[in-house]
Amino acid sequence: MDPLQKVLQETLANALRDAVREAIRLELPRALNQAQRRWVSARELAGLLGVTVRTVRNWQQRGLLPYHKQGRAVRFDLREVEQVLAERKVPAAFQYESAGDGSVGAF
Repeated sequence: MDPLQKVLQETLANALRDAVREAIRLELPRALNQAQRRWVSARELAGLLGVTVRTVRNWQQRGLLPYHKQGRAVRFDLREVEQVLAERKVPAAFQYESAGDGSVGAF
């Protein structure tokens, strides 16, 4: 390998190393924040699901949502909630009436 190729290889290796370090520096805080956001309050869960806090509490009391108590605080594990919601998913069965003859069809 001639000296020019060696310098070029070292330059590219350094540039790649710097780019990877910068990507990790920028991405790591976001990834750590997501990992720490596993546990949420009823208010936060309600906001994520688009329902009221009262609905979340109702589902909790009826045993429809898994929860954990930490002292007096109730926390919901997002992974467990996602799993429960996925298990309870019901396929849609749309129906429509065709114009004129009153017959019913499905999508």
